[in-house]
Amino acid sequence: MTPRIVLSIAGSDSGGGAGIQADLKVFAALRVYGTSVVTAVTAQNTRGVQDVYPMPGNVVSTQLNSLLDDLPPAAAKTGMLATAEVGAAVLAKARAGLLPNLVVDPVLSSSSGRRLGVVGAIERLLPYALVATPNREEASALVGWPVSTPADMAGAAGQLAAG
Repeated sequence: MTPRIVLSIAGSDSGGGAGIQADLKVFAALRVYGTSVVTAVTAQNTRGVQDVYPMPGNVVSTQLNSLLDDLPPAAAKTGMLATAEVGAAVLAKARAGLLPNLVVDPVLSSSSGRRLGVVGAIERLLPYALVATPNREEASALVGWPVSTPADMAGAAGQLAAG
C-alpha cells in the first residue's frame, strides 16, 4: 500500500524543533510520505533564531514544480513564508489548485520574537486554505486588531474565514 504524500512548504530549522524538520517528524508519525519545499534556511537553536536566509521566489517555484510533477500531494501545509516573492510562488500553485487540503500555519515570528513571515503573503493564501492555524499574535496581525479573549478569538476566526 502506497502512503499518501503530504507537502510541507516552510523554513528549515537547524535546531529541528520547528519548520520542515518538525513537519516531517509529524508526517512520519502519521505514516504519510513527507515531501518539502524550503522557503528559508534559519540559523537557530533552542535559545533563538540567529539569522534567516530566505530562498529566492524562483527557487521555491522550481522546488514546487519538481515535486508537483512527480509527487503530487494529497495535502499541503505552509509555514514560514519569509518574503512576498516566496508567498507569490506558493500562491500561484494554490490558485492553480495544486495544493489540495491546504493548511496555512501563518508563521510570523519565532518564539524568541524574530520576525519570520510576511502578513500580506499569508492573507492572500488564506482563501485557498482548508484550515488556518494562527496563534493569538498571528491572528491579531492578520485581522488588524488585538485578539486576546475567547470572544476575540471567535471574532477573528469569523473574519479570517470570511476572507
